[in-house]
Amino acid sequence: MDGLIDLFLAEKTEQVRVSIPLGEQHKKRLQLMELDIGSNQLTNEGLKSVARFLSLNPPLEYLGLSQNAAVGFTSWCELFDILKDKGAISHLLLDENGLGNEGAKRLADALYVNGSLCKVDLDWNEIGDEGGLALAEALASNPHRSLIHLSLDGNKLSIGVKKELNALIMENNQKSPTLCPS
Repeated sequence: MDGLIDLFLAEKTEQVRVSIPLGEQHKKRLQLMELDIGSNQLTNEGLKSVARFLSLNPPLEYLGLSQNAAVGFTSWCELFDILKDKGAISHLLLDENGLGNEGAKRLADALYVNGSLCKVDLDWNEIGDEGGLALAEALASNPHRSLIHLSLDGNKLSIGVKKELNALIMENNQKSPTLCPS
């Protein structure tokens, strides 16, 4: 496998494989900027493979993982833990994954420290006020203030929590020196 970087995604999700090269010299060859594997019915193992791939810190700017609701909470947590340290991803698409309040809280843990994410889509994830407030706290506490777009359509948020999140995003838009890639 020396030098091989291989991402294989079959139509059936049980066949998601990421081969990761060993050695620092191979990381520089990887130039994948966007990876959208939404609606691919990822399994827990498939998402863990994506997390292992991200641990290499590729120059990936866009990661689309929408509509993979079969993935369990623990696998999402692995991905969110990787996002705490890895700084290339600017746009994260997680619509329709059933993350709920617990998933939102774990993502919020990453948002406390992540300085690269500037767009996050969490539409239709069954997130309520508990998860929304965790996201708001993370936005308010993040020293980078990089998150300038947060989409939460179709969730179970009260008007008050929606207003708080919108105000924080507007504040980030004014304060953030980050130019988010489109």
